[in-house]
Amino acid sequence: FRLQSLTEITPGKLINNPIGPSMPWVFVYFLSGLAGVVMLTSCFNFTNLSIARSLKRAKEIGVRKVTGAARWQIFTQFLSESIVVSVCALILASVLLILVKPLILQLSFARMFLWDLEANYVVVGVFVVFALVVGIFAGLFPAVVLSGFEPVKVLKNLGTMKVFSRMGLRKALLVSQFTLSLIFILTVIVMYNQLDLFLNSDYGFAMKNNIMVRLNNTSAQALKAELLKYPNLKSVAAASHVPATGTSYGDSFKKNLADKDWTDMDYFAVDEDYLKNMNIRLVAGKYFAPEDGESNKNFIVINEEAVNAFHFKTPLDAIGEEIICQADSSRKVIIGVVKNYNHRALMSKLEAMALVYDPTQINLVQVRYTGTHEEASKTIENAWSAVNPNLKMDYKEIEEEIRLIYNTLFGDFVNILGVVAGLAIMISCLGLLGMATYTIETRMKEISIRKVLGSTDQALIYLLSKGFLKVLLLSIVIGVPLAWLLNNLWLELMAYHTTMNVGVIA
Repeated sequence: FRLQSLTEITPGKLINNPIGPSMPWVFVYFLSGLAGVVMLTSCFNFTNLSIARSLKRAKEIGVRKVTGAARWQIFTQFLSESIVVSVCALILASVLLILVKPLILQLSFARMFLWDLEANYVVVGVFVVFALVVGIFAGLFPAVVLSGFEPVKVLKNLGTMKVFSRMGLRKALLVSQFTLSLIFILTVIVMYNQLDLFLNSDYGFAMKNNIMVRLNNTSAQALKAELLKYPNLKSVAAASHVPATGTSYGDSFKKNLADKDWTDMDYFAVDEDYLKNMNIRLVAGKYFAPEDGESNKNFIVINEEAVNAFHFKTPLDAIGEEIICQADSSRKVIIGVVKNYNHRALMSKLEAMALVYDPTQINLVQVRYTGTHEEASKTIENAWSAVNPNLKMDYKEIEEEIRLIYNTLFGDFVNILGVVAGLAIMISCLGLLGMATYTIETRMKEISIRKVLGSTDQALIYLLSKGFLKVLLLSIVIGVPLAWLLNNLWLELMAYHTTMNVGVIA
């Protein structure tokens, strides 16, 4: 046992046997980061479009200054406009939030963490302050630029006037937007590939055509005996857990009491038919035999990783050796070694694990079947009714149970990232539109002269597009390495992970 601060419960790190739903900080940081990036690109865009519109308003500013307006008054006007836009956006966003709230609460991780998205005065206050800050942040630069226009230059020769002839800052903003868009797109593809890897990997055991039935205090032996009467049920085994779903029992073991450290090892409680049902290969020794009965409790079967953890040279060397269990100081004889299989979720690497014979810790039976799932389900329901007619049966395909954990953690994130990527692309394209509008407005005379001198439409399109293509290429040069770096940071945390290869980038 250890103490846990109340403030660390939620959000806080995931621990075994929590007192209630908890949420790791990584979810908060991840979702906040997504919102922050979209907001940042939106502010970039607002700045871009405001400067692009500056030529439309240059004469207005010049006239106002001639008639006595001070720079601070024009600065305040444009900053106020930005804040008003931001507050209007907040009102629209609040309406959208009310509409999409039921959909958000249906997301797998939202149900898992029991989100309620409660709105109170504090939340509303934070929203308003945030909207004001965003309005100031987005409008500050355009306000400084526009309020600095000189009346003589503006009114005398508006046609040749330019704001930042090289447009270095605006190009930098646009490059930043497209770079972020590329990072999002690549991350969505990588996450989708990672989810696909989890769902379609070989776990080292038979999960297809295998139904698990939770016992709910029903006798495993009685249910097994009834199930085995039906010819379409291939094999039946009892176990404590479904492998690769992230849960197991665990304890510490030693070869002898003189050893300094205990070796941690996951274990499943199983019966004599578990290996056959899961199609797991025995590497050395033997498995629990039905004729040994209760004496099987004195034996243990370990995997190849456990052989290495206990420093046996080969699986054969482990056979017949004793290990001591820390929980009750009991001694168990190793009678067999099984081939490694993914008893944990694929986010975790293969670790030492054991199979023990303990009917008191059995929670479910696993039923492999032939034919269709519907026929097998009806057969199992008939068997269950014969053994426990007063209780509804709780059953699920093992493959479905394993997929659930990955769909919960990754499925919704892929969808969320897809939506965010779409927003980022749309915002970036609007920024490009603003920059194109600005460029054409400042080059209108040049375009007219070129057309008079016989320039074709294609030549003009190439001339005007050349600068934007450079911006996009620069975004690719910056965005692809950044996406590779950022995605590898989280991929390296996974024991089994996909790679960001040339195909993904293409």
